[in-house]
Amino acid sequence: MALIIDLYKKYNPVTNWTALRGAVDAAYIKYSDGLGPAQVPADDYVAGCRASGIPYGGYHFAQPGAPAAQARAFLGQYRRLGGQLAPALDLETAGIPYAARPAFARTFLETVHQAYPLVVLYASASWLASLRPDTWPYAWDRTWCAAYGPNDGARHTITSYSGLVDLHQYTSRGRVPGVSGSVDLDHTDNLSALLLTGADSGDEPEEDAMPAIPHDYQGTGRDSGGKLLERCHVFTVPVGSVSTVVERAWLSFKCAIGPAESVRLMAISSGAKPGYPIDKTWTSVAADAARPYIEAPGGVDQFTAFVKSEFPYSLCVETKAKKS
Repeated sequence: MALIIDLYKKYNPVTNWTALRGAVDAAYIKYSDGLGPAQVPADDYVAGCRASGIPYGGYHFAQPGAPAAQARAFLGQYRRLGGQLAPALDLETAGIPYAARPAFARTFLETVHQAYPLVVLYASASWLASLRPDTWPYAWDRTWCAAYGPNDGARHTITSYSGLVDLHQYTSRGRVPGVSGSVDLDHTDNLSALLLTGADSGDEPEEDAMPAIPHDYQGTGRDSGGKLLERCHVFTVPVGSVSTVVERAWLSFKCAIGPAESVRLMAISSGAKPGYPIDKTWTSVAADAARPYIEAPGGVDQFTAFVKSEFPYSLCVETKAKKS
């Protein structure tokens, strides 16, 4: 069993991250709203989770219209801020017409799923009963159900939705150390089902068979003088001693149709003793070459990649969960 809270800095002031770390197993943070970032950016709360070792992820607050465009806005925030929990859609705005809600949700989830292997749908039990996500032809979606009962801070049986629930938001009046005022509390029997983790093989990733979170990019382009530009990518992935969830993590690179001039992959520790325990560079990486990769040692909380490539390429993150 695991306790997850969902946080928005505008309404849920965190006063003590260390105390919060001792009270919860993970946190969802509001990353975006409609076609842009959340009114109060998530950066401070992401930094707080990272520094205190709380596994975290982001959710998007849906507004009427343009679900694919909203999903792309959310993806921009997720790639910038990172997270170990699967990205989530918060569907509760009454402005989305009843008849349009299933199509809105599915379009949003499918768009996000192009970038991430798991996606979460949040809605009230009554909305879920009409949406029927348990009948959708997906194996990669998760359901987050808000059902409070008398909303007395205790968990009660969900009565108005009979489908599978992966995460139950059971009160909006919760209290936890480190947060001032009330906060939503969420229960799951299987935290690993919500994590962006790869195969639990115990071995280094195979060349092209490694299950991973893909991030696809176009070429880096050239400057006015024709010189190939370098692009920087950052992925937040706490590993080992700075995570209660992730035991091992890998970052790999793959060319698409042509060679990359250079690829530099780094594992970075940005804690009390910042450092660069892994720093490797490859040059002239052919499209049919074995996939360059690095494994992050324990204590690392960030991958960074520097790429020079005229052609499209992908960076892939794989994580292995700790055994409970």
